[in-house]
Amino acid sequence: MSAFNLGAIKTLDELEELAILAVRALDALLDYQDYPIPAAKRGAMGRRTLGIGVINFAYWLAKTVSVIPTAAPII
Repeated sequence: MSAFNLGAIKTLDELEELAILAVRALDALLDYQDYPIPAAKRGAMGRRTLGIGVINFAYWLAKTVSVIPTAAPII
């Protein structure tokens, strides 16, 4: 598993580069890893699932979104 710290990312282009790198690294790790039983290896190789999350999403929104539209009052 891996995560992006959005507070440290300055542009969406930088995020794209990091995403490509993270996917390649985690995918390579699946091949490199030692598995405790053959069934675990078959499952990992068959699905090749990765876990990549984000942290500091609220901070990223606060620093990049300058105007948040307000909702119309409910009457």
